[in-house]
Amino acid sequence: MRIAMRLDITGRHFAVTAATRKFAEQRLTHAVRLLNNSAVSGHVALAKERGRVRAEIDLHVKREHFLHGAGAGPDPDAAIRAAAERIERQIEKLKGKW
Repeated sequence: MRIAMRLDITGRHFAVTAATRKFAEQRLTHAVRLLNNSAVSGHVALAKERGRVRAEIDLHVKREHFLHGAGAGPDPDAAIRAAAERIERQIEKLKGKW
């Protein structure tokens, strides 16, 4: 399933592989589905720091809501997973307010 929003994935100090890009799209597709496809754009920044990978996800949602999640792990998939879990918790809280 394709994401109906604009998604940018950048890597700092290393190259983002196709598998990592696909994993990030899958995790964000799940989050966008929770939002009933009301996400406008997303940005995933991956940075390699001291042998660990840090992921930061910024998600722009309709009605001018911005969600931010950060996570770290030994590999890009673990870092993306941690950041996406934080985004999903924020989505549940936002949906409760709507």
